Amino acid sequence: MELQSKRFNKLEKELTKYNNPNTPSSANKHLKPNTKGLKYKYGKRGAPKGHKGTTRKQISTRKEIIDSHICPNCNGSNVKDKQILKRVIEDVSEKVKPETVEAEIHKKLCKDCGHVFIPEHNTTPLKGKFGINIMIIVVFIKFILHGVLRKSSTFLDNGFALKMTPATINSIIKRIADVADSEYDALKYRIQTAHKIYMDETSFSVLGKNQWV
Repeated sequence: MELQSKRFNKLEKELTKYNNPNTPSSANKHLKPNTKGLKYKYGKRGAPKGHKGTTRKQISTRKEIIDSHICPNCNGSNVKDKQILKRVIEDVSEKVKPETVEAEIHKKLCKDCGHVFIPEHNTTPLKGKFGINIMIIVVFIKFILHGVLRKSSTFLDNGFALKMTPATINSIIKRIADVADSEYDALKYRIQTAHKIYMDETSFSVLGKNQWV
């Protein structure tokens, strides 16, 4: 009985090398079912009948003519068109340079009711040195693309000619979080005081086992 127990434990340890949450299924090719001898069902390739295409619609905003009258091989001028290739492409400029704007914000006082206000159409932040659009780009890179601070700094420099240190990017994110605090607290209060609260029971894997919040 003791010998049988030892053999069982040894086989169980050997099995964990193949059946564990850290080993992908592609590494266990010997565990896949044998598909030899099965007939392949041949069918017509491509989209089924009646399928509407999803070709991108492009409307050009300007026309560019790329022509030359000098041969780059012999520098001769006796050249003619052999073929004219027409292409419609979408592109962005090589570098979108940031614009530095000096904003003069008029803080107003109503003489009738004493209300102090800033014009509603103002889009210039009252704190910090960067505008709304740059702050949106930083948030998008950080939270949508999951970019780290150092790489985000490199991307802003190469893509927008905007030199910004990782510490500055982190400061922008903190400033946005501070502004969103009041909205977050208000949303949290609405959830806590709601008459009906719906839950998402979707599980997520933790060390190979499904867990729920």
